[in-house]
Amino acid sequence: MPISTDSVNLKKLALSKQIFQRGLIHSQSEANVDKLMAVILFDLSTETVLNAVVTSIDSSKSPSDGFPSLLNQVESLLTSTSLGNIPDRANILRVHNIRNDAQHDARYPNNSEVSDCQTYTRDFLKKIVEQSWGLNFEQISLTDLIQNKKIQTILKEANQALEKKDIQTAINESVTGLEKALNSVGNALVGGSTMYFFDNIVTTSSFNGMKGNDRITRSFKKMQDTLRFVSLGLDYAKYLKFKSITGQPLFSVGSEKPSSFFDQKKDPTINDAEFTVAFAIDSILMIEEKVGDIDRPFGKDHVWF
Repeated sequence: MPISTDSVNLKKLALSKQIFQRGLIHSQSEANVDKLMAVILFDLSTETVLNAVVTSIDSSKSPSDGFPSLLNQVESLLTSTSLGNIPDRANILRVHNIRNDAQHDARYPNNSEVSDCQTYTRDFLKKIVEQSWGLNFEQISLTDLIQNKKIQTILKEANQALEKKDIQTAINESVTGLEKALNSVGNALVGGSTMYFFDNIVTTSSFNGMKGNDRITRSFKKMQDTLRFVSLGLDYAKYLKFKSITGQPLFSVGSEKPSSFFDQKKDPTINDAEFTVAFAIDSILMIEEKVGDIDRPFGKDHVWF
């Protein structure tokens, strides 16, 4: 019989998923240090679940030190409660060994190793969570941790689309939710944003008089974006990777949903969708940690969106 779940167990599983998704974000980078961080985080997400298995089966026990000892402890507890053996043991040991090579021997993992670690870890987490708690790991939603209900609803739609392999909807909802959060918080940090389709900064010249200047508008918005991310401690380089996939949502005046999307990646993959959903959720959770209520960042009222 699967282990009974409670709020503590679910919080541990949500933490493991959050760590895995942070690893997924790092895995999309070509920087060696990001690849290293991805492998470390994949391994840590596995260790977090293994620790949860131990304390869930026997709360009097502390998880063993050292990864091999922890695996043996979990194996013993699972078999003693008729829950079977640890799934994919060789694969998760492979991930741990790649992590050790990277962390202790200063050997950066290559793209193939990072991809293997991502696949092995995801498969293991799915199997161990199903086996131990009778839960679907994919349906453990980090969107429940988002406090703002409007943003939460949008990101839940993104998550649901991802589960159905609806790549484009997952991408569109991800960027919609994150851009709304950034623009709301941005009002408190850098002033109002030019997020609507016909918005333009007007300039004057002796030849053309007063006229909307698209080039200056784009430059100003880029400065706002950069300052927002620096102020919030977010990774702007990864945001640019995110936007290279999602493009820019264009809002008509008075519309809650984008009327269209500009400069989206053509033929995005399921990996692109996974990255955008993970990045959007992770960023919004970090934003709420920094500013509190997205509706009232830093406790101050402002105009929504």
